[in-house]
Amino acid sequence: MSSPRGSSTSKTVIVTVHLTTQQYPIVDRIRLDGRMGMTDGEILRNVFLDWCRRKMEGIQSESATGVARSAARGEAGRLP
Repeated sequence: MSSPRGSSTSKTVIVTVHLTTQQYPIVDRIRLDGRMGMTDGEILRNVFLDWCRRKMEGIQSESATGVARSAARGEAGRLP
């Protein structure tokens, strides 16, 4: 299912998602906002993609912070 980085090839994959009666009203509230889409599929896809983006930004930020801390302690270039 994955393609090499930089490839412009895309493939549509169907994913079945089951939401509880407590979760579905959240989708309805997001739908009212309109920014994440109007259909259940659009909303769930966009929420997932937004979560992935934020998660990756956090990982990159944590990595950069760790390097800066090591450098500040004079540990740059040292082997563990």
